[in-house]
Amino acid sequence: METWQIFFLAVLQGATEFLPVSSSAHLALFQHVFESKLDNVAFDVVLHLGTLASVLVFYRKEVFRFVQAFFLKLAGKLPEERKEDWRMVLFVLWGSIPAAAIGGGFQKFFEEAFDKPIWISSFLLITGFFLFLSRYSRPTGAPLNYKNTLAVGLAQAVAILPGISRSGSTITVGLFMGLERKKAADYSFLLSIPAIAGAALLEVPKLVKSENPYNDWGLFYVAAAASFLSGVLAIYLLLKILRKHSLEGFSYYCWAAGLFFLWLNWR
Repeated sequence: METWQIFFLAVLQGATEFLPVSSSAHLALFQHVFESKLDNVAFDVVLHLGTLASVLVFYRKEVFRFVQAFFLKLAGKLPEERKEDWRMVLFVLWGSIPAAAIGGGFQKFFEEAFDKPIWISSFLLITGFFLFLSRYSRPTGAPLNYKNTLAVGLAQAVAILPGISRSGSTITVGLFMGLERKKAADYSFLLSIPAIAGAALLEVPKLVKSENPYNDWGLFYVAAAASFLSGVLAIYLLLKILRKHSLEGFSYYCWAAGLFFLWLNWR
């Protein structure tokens, strides 16, 4: 690929990882369009590490508190006023179980799905329908609990399919479970940390063994920085949108993009 195409994909990955339009769909479909000769697995892992850094930096205060609470609990020194931080750690771990179980058990199936543009485009249309339904959600200010965090975790597991938006499905399910918009988004983004880290970790052996002559690791690292910056901007933008609006507006984009890529691959 041309240098501009690599940077385009990097910015696209960072933005669509957190905006509810499916980063996996955009990355896979544009790699097909660009007829990429890169080691796509290695390239994807590097970009995902960039987006992982963006959510860690954006939520750095919360992440620091949760990590601190984790170690305080292990040491048996967790003070009463830090119990809410510990509960959030448990909710993130609990919500991560479905994706870990399903992703690990059906890894080969999901990997094959990334090579099927028709499937990806169709799943993007489904994402649009799901986002449209968010207009009918009625947040009630419900607190996080094991029931709603499991439901959000199951949505994240389904979103392993390329074309199903992780942020879109998890936030929408959170809204239907009664969570306020910001709380649903915050939990979704925090839940993405083990999901992105786990997915990248699974691909590390392939990354180490990659000998593709088209790989330019120096350029890859700069691309990771671009995905980091666009990821931070996307998180900020989505939280700002959710203050006054539902995710319905993104459904029209998903339908348009899904239909466009279906046409592109069937013509």
